Amino acid sequence: MPNFSKYALSDRYANCLSKISKYKNVNAFITVFDNAENLDSASSDGKIIAVKDNLCVKNSYTTCASKILSNYKSPNNATVVEKLLTQGNLIIGKTNMDEFGMGSGNVYSNYKPTLHPIHAEDSVPCSDPYVPGGSSGGSAVAVAMNLCDVALGSDTGGSVRMPAAYCGITGFKPSFGRVSRFGLIEYAESLDCVGWLTKNVNSCIDLYRNLQGPDQKDPTTLNMINYDDYTILQKIRNIKDGGKRNTISLGYISDESFFVGMNPEFREAYFKVIDQLRDEGFNLVEIRKDFVEDSLACYYTLATSEASKSLSKYDGSHGNINDTIREQGFGFEVKRRLKIGSILSSSRLLTEYYQRSHQIRHRIRQDFNNIFTKCDFLFIPTVGDFPPRQSKFIYDHENIEEEELEEIVHSWWALKESSNDHSFMKAWLNDTFTIPPSLAGLPVLAMPLLHIKHPELANHSFSGQIIGAIGNDKGVLEMGSIMEGLFSILENQRQ
Repeated sequence: MPNFSKYALSDRYANCLSKISKYKNVNAFITVFDNAENLDSASSDGKIIAVKDNLCVKNSYTTCASKILSNYKSPNNATVVEKLLTQGNLIIGKTNMDEFGMGSGNVYSNYKPTLHPIHAEDSVPCSDPYVPGGSSGGSAVAVAMNLCDVALGSDTGGSVRMPAAYCGITGFKPSFGRVSRFGLIEYAESLDCVGWLTKNVNSCIDLYRNLQGPDQKDPTTLNMINYDDYTILQKIRNIKDGGKRNTISLGYISDESFFVGMNPEFREAYFKVIDQLRDEGFNLVEIRKDFVEDSLACYYTLATSEASKSLSKYDGSHGNINDTIREQGFGFEVKRRLKIGSILSSSRLLTEYYQRSHQIRHRIRQDFNNIFTKCDFLFIPTVGDFPPRQSKFIYDHENIEEEELEEIVHSWWALKESSNDHSFMKAWLNDTFTIPPSLAGLPVLAMPLLHIKHPELANHSFSGQIIGAIGNDKGVLEMGSIMEGLFSILENQRQ
């Protein structure tokens, strides 16, 4: 990274503030900081960092894009924020998000939706704009539009990777327990991870070096020491030194049922990447898609059940969640998920679905363990289509009766459509490719690889996920660095 002078850092910061003001129509930020007094303590090569508004910054508002927390100021920094500040970086502001991380479009915010970067120059507001993905959409837009250098987000079932894919940037979700979550306001405790969004893989690697490691304030980080796969890391070093690429094996899926509902252009791009990796000498291994089975139903059962417990605290009790959401200012998407979580936690459905979900999650972990006996990494798409428009996420805001919500839960597990057409359920299907590795706690890098033409979304890219075994975060990132360099060269050769 260039050795910026203090003046250059100040100048870059002012430039970012100017852009945030100019492009306020995209609504990437909830809060913007005036850091003039902190410039002297910043490093000359410090980065300008945006922070998702569910990560605490000391003495600053942390709202989770919710009315309930609109006046909450944290007395502490999140561990990841503290590390970044200690290293001489500057926090420029808190980014917009789906309320409490519940959403995949950055539509469900108390501070209004964030728009896709394509709308930055709109002279007249678009009546049905494209979404940037969620729930870390504000962070993704901030990075994509150069409103900051890098941004922190959180990833529960794809909340960093999906917006990275929609906005054409890089997103990383570390292994569960690799990076401290202290200071992250939780959505689903067993799934939440702090992640980040950057313009390139090397910036992802820099952040990983600075943020990973044990933290006494987060016990989940204390069991991750020495989990790196040094055999794979040595293979990657050898390739970077000019060694043969066939020592690295990449798993892929060819089963057509895996691509049901996927845009044909994205399916074509996926296999084009596979073919090019094979042509470049990598060992490609066909993998079964067992890990996908029941993953969506399992994820939403666990996530909504955990959320109904974690968010009940905001009424000062642990009583009936339905009383809580009537009395407090939750948005309609959060209300819906909390009600579903409450239904799933009831004694009547506890054994049928909640306990079953834990069994399926264990099976999915075993499926991935088996996969990584056959290959070093698994490569699958991040998303299956272009970014949708906002109207795909806007549905009937009226309360749905409990009986109807229970029918929806049954329909998840029966693998059939509910008798009622609920658009919000279709929106949840956007997470199909990102959820399975989240359930297994695996490290995943989402990165743009090939351009796909779209009449309105200029230079849109197919995004792929590199997935590694638990703890193999370095390997995933280093493999991403190799692929980024390779596909940049291949794309340039076509031009």
